Amino acid sequence: MFSILIPSWNNLAYLRLCIDSIRAHSAELHQIVVHVNDGSDGTLAWVREAGIEHTASKTNIGICYAMNEAAMLARHEHLVYLNDDMYCLPGWDAALQGRALVMPSDLYLLSGTMIEPRDSANPCVVVGNYGDAVANFRADELLRDVASLARADWSGATWPPTLVARRWWFRCGGYSIELTPGMSSDNDFS
Repeated sequence: MFSILIPSWNNLAYLRLCIDSIRAHSAELHQIVVHVNDGSDGTLAWVREAGIEHTASKTNIGICYAMNEAAMLARHEHLVYLNDDMYCLPGWDAALQGRALVMPSDLYLLSGTMIEPRDSANPCVVVGNYGDAVANFRADELLRDVASLARADWSGATWPPTLVARRWWFRCGGYSIELTPGMSSDNDFS
C-alpha cells in the first residue's frame, strides 16, 4: 500500500474527484493524506467530515512545505505525490507497484503518465481531451479509451504522479524549501 500525499489549495471540487478516483480505481486501500492550504473554500471542513487524514495551514505555504508536512503522517513504505486535480485510472497503483518490484533496489523515483487535453509539446504526457474542468470532465469516455492512451517507458526528471520509497524521501529531506512555493521542486528532488 502507498501513502498518497495530495497538497490542495482551495480546489475542493477537484480534490473530491481525485479522491473518488483513488477509491474507485485502486487495487489496494491506500492511506490518503491531504495538506489543506488555506481551505477557505470548505476543503478543511470537508476532509475533517470525510475522515481524511490531513495537515493544514491557514495560508498557502506552497507545495514544498505542504508535501513535507503531509509526509510526516505517512505510514507506508512508499509515498505517492498526486496533485489535487489528477484523476487516477484503473490499475494505476498496480502499474507503479509492479514496476517498483522489478527495480534493482528501492533507489528510484517512478512516475505515472499524465493525460492532458492539449498538446503542449510536453514529452511526458499523452494528449487526450476529456475536458479541462470538473464541470466538463468526461470520465466515461476516458475510461472507455484508456487502453489506447499509452506511452513508452522513458528515463529523466519527472513530475506527479510520482512514487518514491519513504526512506529516501526523508533521507533526501523531502522537497527543498528553498524552492518554495514549489516551482521545479519535484525535478530538484529527482
